[in-house]
Amino acid sequence: MEPIDSGSIDAILARLSRIHLASSHLMDQMGLLYVGTHAARQGYRVRVIDQANTSLEKIRDLAGTSGTKVIGFYVDHENVHTTMSAITALKTADSSLLCVVGGPQASVVPWDERLLGESACDIAVRGEGEVAFTAILDWFLRGKGTLQEIEGITYRHAGGIARTRDRLPAADPDMFLVPDRTLNHERQRGNGIDYLVTSRGCPHRCAFCYEGRPEATYRPRDIAQVLAEVEELLRERRPAYINILDDTFTVDPERVMAFCCGMKELQSKYYTVKWFCEGRANVIVKHPEMVRAMVEAGLDRIQIGVETGNQHVLDAYGKNLTLDEIREAVRICAGADILSIFGNFIIGGAFESRETIDNSISFAEELLEIGLGRLEVNSTIYTPYPGTPMYENPGAFGLEMLDPDCVTGPGDNYAFVRTESLSKWEILHARQRFIEAVSTKMRDLFWTIPDELLHRHCEAYYRSGLKTTWFQLIEHTFNYSKYFSLPFLGDYRHLKGLPADAIEAYKPVRTVFIASSREGNLFLDLGHRKLELNDTASFIYEQCYGKLTTGEIIDKTREKRFPCASRNLTREVVLDFFGRMDLEKLLVFTGS
Repeated sequence: MEPIDSGSIDAILARLSRIHLASSHLMDQMGLLYVGTHAARQGYRVRVIDQANTSLEKIRDLAGTSGTKVIGFYVDHENVHTTMSAITALKTADSSLLCVVGGPQASVVPWDERLLGESACDIAVRGEGEVAFTAILDWFLRGKGTLQEIEGITYRHAGGIARTRDRLPAADPDMFLVPDRTLNHERQRGNGIDYLVTSRGCPHRCAFCYEGRPEATYRPRDIAQVLAEVEELLRERRPAYINILDDTFTVDPERVMAFCCGMKELQSKYYTVKWFCEGRANVIVKHPEMVRAMVEAGLDRIQIGVETGNQHVLDAYGKNLTLDEIREAVRICAGADILSIFGNFIIGGAFESRETIDNSISFAEELLEIGLGRLEVNSTIYTPYPGTPMYENPGAFGLEMLDPDCVTGPGDNYAFVRTESLSKWEILHARQRFIEAVSTKMRDLFWTIPDELLHRHCEAYYRSGLKTTWFQLIEHTFNYSKYFSLPFLGDYRHLKGLPADAIEAYKPVRTVFIASSREGNLFLDLGHRKLELNDTASFIYEQCYGKLTTGEIIDKTREKRFPCASRNLTREVVLDFFGRMDLEKLLVFTGS
């Protein structure tokens, strides 16, 4: 293990790595940065540890070398058991440590008490943690105040567990400063992708979602402050991509339009940056002009909560959406030229049956046709999140809890309930059937997608790091992979991009290996089909290895295949062949 540059640290804030089978994505845990920034501005020395390889050993080593006495952990349903075990191990080795937990799992009853009762944890912070955690540091490190005075915590008291009254969410989210991303030393310089929070809470009350709980009121930040943070990112960290983490960014169309106006000004001042947000179908349908403005301001991916292809299930979830609104939202986003429209389906949720699964598959296939080459379909298995209506009253949604603590598998990718019609194993099979049907549909549609759109999917990956499902299909299609990727990796062009008067100076390069022949003719295995070339085509394609110019190939073809033909006629034959190979994605050209 590499030595850790520590210095003296008052508090460590960490998110332990999740189990490797989990569907977690490697994004910054912005909550830790907000909590750490608030404490740092009160004079505390704070370090955030939030990497894929974050482990108990790493935290213990840093605490030991830096003299840290307070460690705070972010916990959710996926890492809660790992975190409890880690806390117990830390406290066993050093009982003087103060271990604090926060995050969604610590914020709901009875998990706040369970975290203290089933581990050596000292304090659980419920709800937003900036003010509470700093107050805990004041009490523990400076002897100021008492735990009883700190709102929103659960703590050990007189041999038992006590709760203080709930802390109301901050009415003005701008009271919290722009997060100091340098607190995470391993991500100080940025890695091309940054994350942005422009609001807290959510105005919607989806039955499966923790963010929609009544106390988590929607509180937008001032757009001027948001844009100031974006400018700081562009100036200091220079990300190629920004992920907006709001649960629903499009709540207020006027606010979105102001953000887009500001983004365009910033990009004209600095450079073009692409970004992602989550949107809501009915808002998109009512405000198509907002979507066009977002695209003009750099949006290239939007996520829309589809959830199901069944209206009665949508109603049970409290989505307040119709299937027609979802269809129209995809149509509007595609028409506005959004590159990636990301739609998620929940499998094994409310009132799920074989029929509802079939309907969701049909709906997904229909949406893929509407958003041809743009829509990406993802699916997750329903996971019971503590504090949500479906967790608290599963029977009202036709569910029976089998593993409410989610100890048997990764969240979003395993079945923890059964429905009235489907067993756990049938839910797992239904999810696989959904994935296979969607994959087959995308593969069928792949061949009809315009080249320009496929080119943009490659561009999004190589220039912004956005790896869409359509790009993955390009990657796994032999000839398409090099054809669309090579122009971003070196001095390569497509035939249509070559100057007509200089084409003979360019060298054609094959995009597939020549692996077989039949009676002297080339036989190309393209994966989805096989292509056999005649003797002349085989001769020309064999010369296309990037060492001969087009002019040299014309002359060589004339010498070997058409000695009696004029050069102009031979040139026509070669260029016509290049045109056919370009349609098959079998040639690119280089000038070097």
